[in-house]
Amino acid sequence: MLAGLSLVYLPVGDFYLFLASRTACYLLVVAGLNLSLGYTGLFSFAHVALFALGAYATAIAVTKQGFPVWAGIGLALLVGAVAGGVLALATFRARAIHFAVVSLVLVFAVSELLSGWTSLTGGEAGLQVRRPEIAGQALLSRRYWLFTLLIAAVCLLAIRNLVRSPLGRALVAVRESEDAAASVGVDPFRYRVLAMAFGGAAAALGGALFAHLDGFISPEISGFDDATLFVAMVLVGGAGTLWGPALGVANFLLIDRVLVALQGAFPRLDLVVWQSLVSGVLLFLVIVFVPRGMAGVLAARLRRREVAEPEDRPAAVVLPTPRIPSSEGPALEVSGLTKRFGGVRAVDELDLLVEGGTIHGLIGPNGSGKTSTVNLLTGVLPADAGVVRFLGRTVTRPRPHAMAARGMGRVFQRAEVFGGIVSSENVMAGFHLVADRSLVRNVLRTPGARRRDAELEREASTLLEALGLAGRARLPAASLPFGDRRLLEVARALAARPTVLILDEPATGLTVVELGRLAALLARLREGGVTVLLIEHNMDFLMGLCDRVTVLDSGRKIAEGTPEEVQSDPLVVEAYLGQEAR
Repeated sequence: MLAGLSLVYLPVGDFYLFLASRTACYLLVVAGLNLSLGYTGLFSFAHVALFALGAYATAIAVTKQGFPVWAGIGLALLVGAVAGGVLALATFRARAIHFAVVSLVLVFAVSELLSGWTSLTGGEAGLQVRRPEIAGQALLSRRYWLFTLLIAAVCLLAIRNLVRSPLGRALVAVRESEDAAASVGVDPFRYRVLAMAFGGAAAALGGALFAHLDGFISPEISGFDDATLFVAMVLVGGAGTLWGPALGVANFLLIDRVLVALQGAFPRLDLVVWQSLVSGVLLFLVIVFVPRGMAGVLAARLRRREVAEPEDRPAAVVLPTPRIPSSEGPALEVSGLTKRFGGVRAVDELDLLVEGGTIHGLIGPNGSGKTSTVNLLTGVLPADAGVVRFLGRTVTRPRPHAMAARGMGRVFQRAEVFGGIVSSENVMAGFHLVADRSLVRNVLRTPGARRRDAELEREASTLLEALGLAGRARLPAASLPFGDRRLLEVARALAARPTVLILDEPATGLTVVELGRLAALLARLREGGVTVLLIEHNMDFLMGLCDRVTVLDSGRKIAEGTPEEVQSDPLVVEAYLGQEAR
C-alpha cells in the first residue's frame, strides 16, 4: 500500500502508472479466482469472462446510457456477483473437471456474445470509455492510479476478512471434504455459490476499473489466453493463501517486463510466443515441484518451526453442552428403515430406539449394515422405506448439513480431518453452527465478530486439551498420527455441540492410553446430556461403556439389550463366531 502511494509523488512516467493500475485490476481478478480455486476447490476459467462482463457493464452504462461512472462501477459489481452465483449453480450437479469444462464454455460463450451483439457492445470495433471525474476533473494517470489502488485495497481487505472468518473456514472445509463439512452444518452448495458470487464481484470490479483505465475495450479482453493466465497466476502464487494472488501477479508482471527488455535488445524476438512459452514452463515446474505455490512454500517453512509439545495430559475442562437440549423420551427412533443396492438389502426393515442421555452401541460383523444405517440417518444416502424421528420430530428428507443443524453430529469410519489446515482450525471449522455467520459483520470485521471468534478460539483450545491434543494445535492435521487424527475428528464433531453424536469405529488405531482418554470423554458427554450412538469392533471398549446394544447381521436386527444380555445371546455368538460356536 505504501509503495503504491509513493508512485503518486515519485517522478514516474504515465506508462508505469498505467502498468501499476492494470496490475491492481488484474490483482482483483486473481484474488476473486483464488476464492473459488484456492479456498473452495472449484477450478474455474470463467473469471476472465466475469472480468469482461464487468468491463462491458460499466462501459455500456456510462457510454451508451449516460449513467454516472460510479453507477456503472456499481452495476459491474452486481453483474459479476450475479453471473458468478449463477455459474455456481452448475456445481449442484457438476464436480471437479466437469465444472472446469462448464466454466471454459462460458469463456467462449461470452467472447462470442461480445463479438456478435454489435448493437450493444460495438462488436470487434469495441467501445470508448471515459474515466471517472471528481468535481468535474477527470482522474488522469496519477489520480486514477490512486483511485484504483484505494478501491483494490478495500476489496482485498474485504476478501482477507472473509477468508479469516467462519465463512472462510466453511469454504476451506468444503475444499478439504464435502462430507466432513456437511457433518458440522456447512451446506457445500451454498458456500460454493458464495465463493463464486464474491469472487465474481471482485473480477467484475477489476474489469470495470480496467475499462475506465484503458479508455477502450474490445472482445479481446475475454480471450482464452487471459483465462489461462489468471489461473496460472493463482497456482504459481499459491492457491488458498492470502498472499498468493499478489505474488502470482507480480511474478508474471516481472516476466513480461523482462521479455520486453529482451525484445528491445533482440528485435527479432517474438514476444507473444516467448511469453506463452516461459509462462507455460513456469506453471509446469510449479505444479510438479511446488504445488502449493510460492506463498505455500513460505508458509510451510514457517510452520516447520512449530514442533509438537510433549504428550498432553487431558485436564478436567468443561466440555460444550448440546446446542439443542434433548427433550424427554427417545432421542432417536427408527421404524422400518430399508436400503437396497440392486438386489441386496444393506439395511432391512430396521427398528431402532435410542434413549436420550445414553450410550447406545451398534455392532455387527463386517458388511452387516452399520455404516449404511448411519448414512441413512445422517442423509448421506436416501432411504427406500422407513420413518426416522429425531428429538421427537419426524425427518422426511434428511440432508447431512440439515441433520447437523438439527443436532446430529458424526465421526466417520475413515479419518475425515481437514488435512490442509492445522488442528486448531479443524476444530474452529466445527464451530460453524454456533459462530457468527453474518456476511456483513465478517467482511467488516466488526468488534462483535472479532469477540465471537476469540471466544471460539478459547473453546477450541479447551476441546483440544480435553483430548490431549493441545500440543498439536498448530500442526497440519495431515501430519498427525492416525490416532491423533481420530481424536481430532471427535473434537471437531463436539465443536458443533451435537445433541446426538454418532461415532463410527472411533477406537480404530488408538493406543491403550488414547482409548482410556476417549472412554472417559464419552462418559462425561453422557453426564452432560449428549446421546451417543457408538459403532465399534473393539468389544471390550464398547461393552464397558454402553447402556444398551443393538446387533445387526446382513442388514437385519438380530438382538438388542444390555451388554450382558447381548453377549450371551446365541444369535450374536453365531453371527460373530460362526455355526460351530453353538
